[in-house]
Amino acid sequence: MARWRWQAIEEIIRPLNPKVGAEIGVKTGNFSEYLLSKFHDLKMYTIDPWEVQPDGNETYKEWGMQGVY
Repeated sequence: MARWRWQAIEEIIRPLNPKVGAEIGVKTGNFSEYLLSKFHDLKMYTIDPWEVQPDGNETYKEWGMQGVY
């Protein structure tokens, strides 16, 4: 899991005492959930710009995302 990377980002932004943040490409939202658990006053905007591809080659169903969306 990417927890070590998440912890590194937490250490970098902790001195800034963030109040607002954004994550682009959230997929399941696990990283945003992690940040919200560490910064209780943080307001997160989570954006996932994914859309159905015209050729149909890539879908959330293939990613197992139907249960998420």
